[in-house]
Amino acid sequence: MTKEGRTVQSDERLFEIMAILRENNGIRITEIAEKVDLANSSVHSHLVTLEQAGYARKTQDGYHLGLKFLEYGTEAQRQQELYAFGKGVIDELAAETDEKTWGIVEENRQAVYVYGSQGDRSIKTYTSIGHRTHLHHLAAGKAILSQLPAGRVEEIVESEGLPQYTQYTITDQAELKSELEEVRERGVAFNLEESVEGLHAISAPIQGENRILGAISVSGPAHRLSKERLQTDLKQKVLGAANELEINIRAHPDKGPLFESDQR
Repeated sequence: MTKEGRTVQSDERLFEIMAILRENNGIRITEIAEKVDLANSSVHSHLVTLEQAGYARKTQDGYHLGLKFLEYGTEAQRQQELYAFGKGVIDELAAETDEKTWGIVEENRQAVYVYGSQGDRSIKTYTSIGHRTHLHHLAAGKAILSQLPAGRVEEIVESEGLPQYTQYTITDQAELKSELEEVRERGVAFNLEESVEGLHAISAPIQGENRILGAISVSGPAHRLSKERLQTDLKQKVLGAANELEINIRAHPDKGPLFESDQR
C-alpha cells in the first residue's frame, strides 16, 4: 500500500521490466528474470504483451524499448505549457547566454526536465529530457518550491527528503525555508555547486493563472557563471525570458488546462 492508495502488483512488475529495458540497450529474458525475481515464463509473458503493443522489440541481442514510447513521450512533452509556449524562448535564452538552458516542471514531488537547449559554450552533463530528480538541489527546483504553498513544500520534503548531492547542497529544512524566502524576494533562484561541484545555475519561476507552471534555468561552469554575473546580467536575462514566456501564455486564453502542478 502506498501513501496514495492500493497498487496492482502485476502493473508494478510490468513497469519494472520497462525500466530495465530503458536502462539496457538489449537484454535477455533470463537477465530480466534475475533482476525482478520472476520466473522466465512470467517475464516472457510480460514481454510478449509489450511487444505486441509496440512497447518492446526483440532483436538478436535481446529485448529493447519499442518506438511506441516515442509517440507517448512526444505527446506528454507537447501538452506541457512550459514547452508549448516556451520552446522558442528557451532556445533564444541559450543563444543569448551561450550556455545550457532548461525548462523544468514539478510532477509527483520531483523535478522533470521537459525541454533543453544548448548554447555555443554549453557543457555536457548527464541530464536529458525526461530526467527526474529532487527539487531542492536545483535552481529551477527552488524557483518552483518558492511558489508552492508551505504545506505542499513540507509534504514534498517529508516524502522525498533532502539528500546531499555535494558538500554545498541544502539538507536542512529550516535552511531551505530561509532560502525559499530569499528566492521570493529577489525573483530568481541560484544553484551554487549544489548539484554538481563546479556548476552554477540561475532560474526564474513561470507563473500561470493561480498556479506555478515550472521554471526556466541557465547553467554553466562556475568560473563563467560567477556569483557577480548571476546577480547582474544573467538575472536580467532570465527574468526577461520568464516575463516573455508568461506573456506568451497569457496571450492564448483558449489554450486550456494543459498542465497543472499537483498542489494537494
